[in-house]
Amino acid sequence: MLRPLTTRGGDLACVYALWNIYADVDLRYADATDVVTMATGRTMVVEIVMNLVALILGRLNSKHSLMVAFTTSAFCFWKTIIYMVMYIRPPAGTPSYISQTATNWEIFWVFWVADGIWVIIPLAVMIDIWLRITSAPRVQTPKYSEVTLEDTTDENGFENFANGTNLSAKKPASIRLMS
Repeated sequence: MLRPLTTRGGDLACVYALWNIYADVDLRYADATDVVTMATGRTMVVEIVMNLVALILGRLNSKHSLMVAFTTSAFCFWKTIIYMVMYIRPPAGTPSYISQTATNWEIFWVFWVADGIWVIIPLAVMIDIWLRITSAPRVQTPKYSEVTLEDTTDENGFENFANGTNLSAKKPASIRLMS
């Protein structure tokens, strides 16, 4: 988002030193006009905002905090998978964005391991949140067979609808939690 200030030789290059080490191997990140990295950068801004929303919702004990965090992690996971897959057996004639001067060791550590972290961490978060969401207790509502007609006739045999409906659950206070 701040290119060319963040690339080598830019005013903010010292702050983005690790970014520039990565850009030495993945040349897309060294190119200030590459549309793919511009799009992923903007997507990252959306992810950051969504993570902040998830944190705020979590502090407010909102039931939506886990779903927002799960969604954000899924975005990060799939965005990184799609980015990495572009480098696996690209079609003939496609320019290589891996530096020709990078060693196999640099490609492994700087590209695959560094990008792999952005797959593994969101996946671990998604698994944890998924287990929390799916293991949450559910409220069991009374079944049809547990609902009875209440006798609404008064002492003279007339219908009395002053209490509202004549349907009631046998045990209204016994709502059970299913595990």
